[in-house]
Formats: sequence, C-alpha cells, structure tokens
Amino acid sequence: MNATGASSWTRSTPARVAEAKWAIESWHRTLPLLAGAQAVVYDGAFRGTHLRELIKDHGVVPVSRMHSG
Repeated sequence: MNATGASSWTRSTPARVAEAKWAIESWHRTLPLLAGAQAVVYDGAFRGTHLRELIKDHGVVPVSRMHSG
C-alpha cells in the first residue's frame, strides 16, 4: 500500500498478472461444489478472457472491477 492506501503493484508486476490466473483456478475448483450459483464476485480486475471463461465453463455472471489497461 502507498500513502493513499492504494496498492503499490503495477500492471507489469508478475505477481499481479498471476493473481487473476490463481483466482480463476480457484473458481474452477469451487464452483462445481456450489450448485445453483448464479454469480461470482471478485475484488480484483479480470480481463475479458477470464470473464468469458467463467461464463462459458460455469454459466455464472462474474462481477469485478474494471481493468485499468
């Protein structure tokens, strides 16, 4: 966190790029256990490819903040 409380990560930080990958993998493991789930909420930014994957593979509506780039 920086002085304003915002994350100090940038788009190019490898850990930041991998964050969405790990989140998607977690959803792939979790959603089959949640029969009837209609949406998922993620406090991070997914790109279109991640959104499409959740919609196509699990039929859920992903809700996340806008991607900055």
